[in-house]
Amino acid sequence: MQRQIISRTVRGSVLAIALGGLAACDFKVTNPGPILDQYLSDTVAFKSEVNGIGFTLGDGMNYLVLQGAVASRELFPSGTSGQFGIEPRNWVGYLLTEEQGSVWNQLQQARWLGDAVVARMKASYSDAIFAKHPLVAQALVYRGFAYRVLGENMCYSVINSGPLKPAVEDLQRSESTFTAAIAVATAANSAALLNAAYAGRAQARMLQGNWDGAKADAGMVATSFTYQMPYYATGGEGGYNRTYWSSTSEGLYKSTSTWNTWYAKYYDSSNDPRVKYTKTTLSGSGIFPPVGKVPWWVQAKYTNRAAGVNLASGREMRLIEA
Repeated sequence: MQRQIISRTVRGSVLAIALGGLAACDFKVTNPGPILDQYLSDTVAFKSEVNGIGFTLGDGMNYLVLQGAVASRELFPSGTSGQFGIEPRNWVGYLLTEEQGSVWNQLQQARWLGDAVVARMKASYSDAIFAKHPLVAQALVYRGFAYRVLGENMCYSVINSGPLKPAVEDLQRSESTFTAAIAVATAANSAALLNAAYAGRAQARMLQGNWDGAKADAGMVATSFTYQMPYYATGGEGGYNRTYWSSTSEGLYKSTSTWNTWYAKYYDSSNDPRVKYTKTTLSGSGIFPPVGKVPWWVQAKYTNRAAGVNLASGREMRLIEA
């Protein structure tokens, strides 16, 4: 009995000390509020802001690549919807605002960020520094690709709640942005960004039907050159290559298959690495009516969570020339 009393006393003393320690801590949380606008124009913030353009553009492209592949039957849905799955209307080729609106939202945000960050840089740097700063060149390249992706994939152009305009206006903005990027990347002595800007302008000119201009720009880019949108194996699923992660058993999704696609037949006869796939004896993780269980032939173009997606390449430039 005495031992039990001593034990209870010790436990009570420990609890009292613990509570006393908690009482001495300060658990107040102070909300600093929104970041003041003036700090976004501080030159030390520009690297983060430029990275933000690229990350947002990559987020939009992540959805675009997967949803476009399903709608065009490069990939066949396995019947899985929800997170990293394919929505039912997308199964049969429809792209609806309420289900596929993330593409528009993210790409418009990337476009807006490109506009805003470049304008802040222009206001904060002297003309001499702006004209040759590598961060400016990178921001212009991201902005140019944001407008190119919008102009190539969307039916209309809408700028900051303005009226519906033809999508070609986004391609025109892309071309002029890449022209500016070429000048700054040249002055900054950045070969990678210079090649990316020439390749991006070749794309924008080609999509507008300016084949002479596209051919001239394409000729400036080496066949070995590739400019990719990066993705990441760490930091959560949102940063993974969405097409890979949705199609793999590693993520437990198996949401898409190359079964019953023209691309699978083409790969069988050509071994073209752009549409590579691996045939398995497994089935997708859902049911696709009226097929039922879909044979799971996993795409092998993207082979890991951090696989990049080409924004432009020298091989594409050779096709433009051809």
